[in-house]
Amino acid sequence: MDSAHFDDRNLAHSAAGRNVTNKVDSVVEIAKLKEDHDKQVQKLTFENKIKLLESENNNQMKIMQLEKDNQSLTHELELLKLKTSHEQEAKKVVVDREMEKELLKQQNEFQNKLTEKDKELAGKDKEMAAKENEFKLKIG
Repeated sequence: MDSAHFDDRNLAHSAAGRNVTNKVDSVVEIAKLKEDHDKQVQKLTFENKIKLLESENNNQMKIMQLEKDNQSLTHELELLKLKTSHEQEAKKVVVDREMEKELLKQQNEFQNKLTEKDKELAGKDKEMAAKENEFKLKIG
C-alpha cells in the first residue's frame, strides 16, 4: 500500500503541478490571445481609417473635378452668350442696311414718279399755254 499510497500522492502532486502549469499556460495563452486580439482590432481600426481617408480623398477629388467642370461650362456659356450677342448685332446691322437700301429704293422710285408727274404737268402746262395762245389768237 505504501507504494500505492506513494503512487497516489505522486500522481496527485504531479496532477497539481500540471494544474498550476496549465493555469500559468492558460493565463499566458489568454494574455497572448488578448494581445493578438488587441493587435487585430488596432490593425482593423487603422485599415478602416485608411479606407475612410481614401474615400474622403476620392470624394474631394470628385468635388474638385466637378467644380472645374462647372467653371469650364460657365466659361463656355459666357463665350456662347458673347458669340450670340455678336451674331445678333451683326444680323441687326445687316437688317438695318437692307432696310436702308429698301428705303432708298422706295425714295428713288417715289422721286422718279414725282419727276415723271412733274414732266407730265410741264407737258400739260405747255399744252394749256399753247391752247391759251391759240385761243387768244382766235379771239384777238
